[in-house]
Amino acid sequence: MLKRASILAVLASAVSAQAIVFDWENLSEGDYGTVSQTVSGLTATASGGQGITVTSTGFSGFGGASLISSSPNPRPNMRVDFSSAVTSVSAYFGDFGADDDGSQTLTAYNASDVVVDTDSVLYGGASGPAGPVSVSGSGIAYVICSGEGPFPNSIYWDNFEVSAVPEPASLAVVGAGLVLLGRKRSRRG
Repeated sequence: MLKRASILAVLASAVSAQAIVFDWENLSEGDYGTVSQTVSGLTATASGGQGITVTSTGFSGFGGASLISSSPNPRPNMRVDFSSAVTSVSAYFGDFGADDDGSQTLTAYNASDVVVDTDSVLYGGASGPAGPVSVSGSGIAYVICSGEGPFPNSIYWDNFEVSAVPEPASLAVVGAGLVLLGRKRSRRG
């Protein structure tokens, strides 16, 4: 009985969603058309306005690199696409408090451009890191990071944590494991 419970625990862990963090630390500071990072086989690609600026904010918990949409103020929305569907996304943001940045919003879309979920946080004229804003739902293909504050509304985004949908190979392992358990049980019975 204990052996069967151990096997079931291993199978359950194989299909549970993986938490993956995109922290952009592999990027050098500068201006880019788009930026990408791959972690555990999942790729996140950020784009926005006239591109993406990678810069160091010095915010606690942000690490060395954060993203901001590169364009004349007010900054346009930033879009982050995922190479395969995810089930949740959380992101942190921040600014230096020199202006009123209003509400910061994270909106999730599926591959058909239909809104899956949205979350907003009132940031106002705060300074430093804030968040997270979090969205969840089935089949998230990309998120839009946006703000609704007055000029200039420049917000730095970092540490996108996503839950990836289990890969088909993981599901196949679980299916095979369940079949083997069923056969073993039928032989005993």
